[in-house]
Amino acid sequence: MATVFIQRRGEKVFISYSSFPTLSRITFPTMVYCMPKPHHVIYLPGLGDPRQKEQNTVIRTWKLFKISVQYHPLYWTDSRPFESKLLELVAEIDEMIKSGFTVSLVGVSAGASAALNTFAMRKDAINAVACVCGKINNLETISAQTYQRNPSFKESIALLPQSMNALDPLSRKKILSLRPLYDGVVPILDSHIQGATNKRIPTIGHAISIAYADTIGCYQIIRFFKLKNKLRF
Repeated sequence: MATVFIQRRGEKVFISYSSFPTLSRITFPTMVYCMPKPHHVIYLPGLGDPRQKEQNTVIRTWKLFKISVQYHPLYWTDSRPFESKLLELVAEIDEMIKSGFTVSLVGVSAGASAALNTFAMRKDAINAVACVCGKINNLETISAQTYQRNPSFKESIALLPQSMNALDPLSRKKILSLRPLYDGVVPILDSHIQGATNKRIPTIGHAISIAYADTIGCYQIIRFFKLKNKLRF
């Protein structure tokens, strides 16, 4: 019995062979065992993120699906430039990937813009992205009052058209966009991403739809992430 170790795309693969004395030059594979990389999800919430303690608590249940989850508020209301926040997030993702993690992103509402901006900078390294009720299209309809209260959101939206243009068809296949039947805050057509997987969830309303995606609907997000991870192997 001989064991061969192969390293492929950062994953450990063990192949066990049976050797026969009369056929010393021929080996037959009898077992293949793969040890997948640990999967880490970074959750980017929408406006009012420091106050959304419920979201931080709820998404911890995602660990039941054998992934780790990190709640990453962007503090949309502070005066710190969004670009510095974005670069810090990208650096954190680089470190996690270097440490052997598979990294996926979830962007909720305003957080969808940050998720897509981040993805555009590391589209080959990030496993997949899920946007929930994200404002992706018709950006000119966002009110001046919203920008005034959330300067980082204004900067993130300003970067979004450039980021979307940087995503080729293959990269867009790594994006899942979830939208409800009706959303009075973000019109459902504004969440549609051309070339991505666009799906409706059976809810009405912005906050209710996000709550659904964080709880009952989280399986749809995690299943998409795990499917993309298998395709990458």
